[in-house]
Amino acid sequence: MAAAKYVLTGPMRSGKSSIIQNLIRKYPNICTIGESAREIIEKEENSEKLKEEQIVPYNPSKYYEFHEILYNFENKRERETEKFSKESKIILKDRCKIDMLAYLKLGTYLEYGEYENSELYNKLSEDIRKMKKFECVFMCEAIDNTMTKESREDIQHSKKLEELLWETYKIFGYSPVVVPRFYEPDSAVGLSEAEKKDVKDRAIERRVKFILSYIP
Repeated sequence: MAAAKYVLTGPMRSGKSSIIQNLIRKYPNICTIGESAREIIEKEENSEKLKEEQIVPYNPSKYYEFHEILYNFENKRERETEKFSKESKIILKDRCKIDMLAYLKLGTYLEYGEYENSELYNKLSEDIRKMKKFECVFMCEAIDNTMTKESREDIQHSKKLEELLWETYKIFGYSPVVVPRFYEPDSAVGLSEAEKKDVKDRAIERRVKFILSYIP
């Protein structure tokens, strides 16, 4: 019997990676698959390339090329996931191809290029229509900027991405379940770094338990 597949999504810095790491440590029965884009970005950032030559999404001239590489990487990972599905009953992915579509839309919005009718955009759309639907999509609520050091521009882009993620998932018939932050936005103001970490750790624990309540 094929594994039940779930996906974790959300705007930039919404805490997805922390949730995945918590699941890896405490729930080894769930096959968790990290974000493909993060692996590519880390490889580029650790290379000897000049910053302007790095194929990363925050380099506008490399935005489309980055997503082409990500598409091929994701196809490879999907083939590997098929092997996991024979061994695990539950698979939870950090982002999927639907997120890639939303990011291409974001690139168009940011005027990096016209990506919405590109060859890659069309290939992604076709792949998504053919793939087996996820059991559930979890949309992580944005972490308030009191807990991060984002610039105003980053926060605006993150809000736009969140809007595009909702729009794109709904196009393909999904109604994502919102994963709350589980802390009051002002609760971190005036706290020491250790206290902020404690607030964050407790919030992650509650988010994980919330997600698991939707997984049989």
